[in-house]
Amino acid sequence: MLRQNWRLILRAQLKIGREAVQAWRGPAARARLRGQAAGLWGWFKMRSKRRQIQAARRIDDEILTAILTPVDDSPQHG
Repeated sequence: MLRQNWRLILRAQLKIGREAVQAWRGPAARARLRGQAAGLWGWFKMRSKRRQIQAARRIDDEILTAILTPVDDSPQHG
């Protein structure tokens, strides 16, 4: 799914980063940027473990995509 959605993920992360840079003086903005940097660092550190996990997964991308809620939608309860 990452291969399929990397552009959307990158676009969303760049938007968050741009908004944080524009509000640089706020502690929440700095926290967002630190969080993004930590996430990127963590991704590089966990790549090999991620490959192992993906090799052992039990469902395919289509099933997982069907059960996920789009980012802009709220989950429907009830």
